[in-house]
Amino acid sequence: DPRRRAATILARVEGRRAYAARLLTRAVPAERELVLGVLRWQLTLDHLLARHLRRPLAELDESVRAVLRLGLYEAVRMSTPVPVAVAEAVRVGKLVAPYAGGLVNAVLRRAAQEPGPDPADPGLPPARRTSHPEGLGRRGGAPLRGGAAPAAPPAAPLPAPPPRPAGRCAAGG
Repeated sequence: DPRRRAATILARVEGRRAYAARLLTRAVPAERELVLGVLRWQLTLDHLLARHLRRPLAELDESVRAVLRLGLYEAVRMSTPVPVAVAEAVRVGKLVAPYAGGLVNAVLRRAAQEPGPDPADPGLPPARRTSHPEGLGRRGGAPLRGGAAPAAPPAAPLPAPPPRPAGRCAAGG
């Protein structure tokens, strides 16, 4: 079950500071998408989830946090129908933490209906708009002009590789 394995990997990444890349070496594509997507959008997902929890997200068990993030990512970023994403998250939540089914259901049903932050809204902090850590848009402690990185210089064209001699194979025979 890719969702359950993804939740397990996310909990290990957060709880044991494991490297996701090492845990994903034999992952199926769905599992890889879920894990890397949740990690990429974690700050935004956490912001959306926190608005619907009675206690701080950090106080929840790491496996419950992983299931909540996974379900919300699937509903909001992967365009899975909300009822399907919630039902699957509840199913996985009951497998990893039997007491968490009701919490996962209640929080995800509300959070998945909420519109996500608009990346073009300059009134929101960049961390909430794009899920990038605070300070990423800074260089040497000062904000970058326009909030974006400077444009890269144009790449020089690479020369063409030399032609191979006729009549010889690549193996040298």
